[in-house]
Amino acid sequence: MSGLFSRMPKYDATFKMRLLNDNFRRMETLKLYKEVLKFSKLFTWQDESGVMWGDMIKLSARQEIESSKEEKDPQILAQALVNARMALDEIQEKYHQQQLKVQQQFTNHINNTRTDASSRPRTPIEIMQEREMMKKMGFDPNMSRHHTDYTNIPIDTTSNNIPILTPNGLWKEEKK
Repeated sequence: MSGLFSRMPKYDATFKMRLLNDNFRRMETLKLYKEVLKFSKLFTWQDESGVMWGDMIKLSARQEIESSKEEKDPQILAQALVNARMALDEIQEKYHQQQLKVQQQFTNHINNTRTDASSRPRTPIEIMQEREMMKKMGFDPNMSRHHTDYTNIPIDTTSNNIPILTPNGLWKEEKK
């Protein structure tokens, strides 16, 4: 009995014994079958002959259920159920790992091909080209893109008779 469930570390001894019970095994088989049907909906692409992979998985699961009805030995049925559960768990894990990998590749591709400059780092060639363009347009390339020179803007001492507050205190215009 111990060799039958040696690859099942996550299930306790009572579960192993209950698998030999017909009613419990039927219930677990139905749970597994429902989970396979639910998981098969994620396979939305077709094989070479144009058959949906999700449909093939459903058909295969149904055929396994039908063929297990002919088997009468509870240990063989329990072993088949354990193997099916482990296979489904493994396939789900691989599917989700691959889905995360594809999602990460997609995110990297999007981030690397974006044209709104702030979201991706500029290459040295892009920086040099930008500086040359700024020189041609009359801008100082050593200044920040966001820098504005406020020295030539006239400043009122009051705004609607309200004194203007500066970092050095109130604005006071000295009379010459």
